[in-house]
Amino acid sequence: MTYSLIISPSYYKSLKKIETKTAIVILEQLPDISNNPYEAGKPLTGNKKGTWSIRYGDYRTTYEIDSKERKIYVTDLERRDKAYR
Repeated sequence: MTYSLIISPSYYKSLKKIETKTAIVILEQLPDISNNPYEAGKPLTGNKKGTWSIRYGDYRTTYEIDSKERKIYVTDLERRDKAYR
């Protein structure tokens, strides 16, 4: 059973700022998260504990999983060099 994806407005805003070809690839790979969020990404630690991350080239998508409601909250899209600061 897949999870529902809830994508934040700031995520869409970040998508608009990157190259169209890259944005399309990222959007096409989002279903990987909804099919199996625990295997698609990796758990983050430290002050981002409870958040997960998946890599698409130089970009990282971060998300939170609500197992009880079967929802995934896609929160941020950032370049790798800025994502974990």
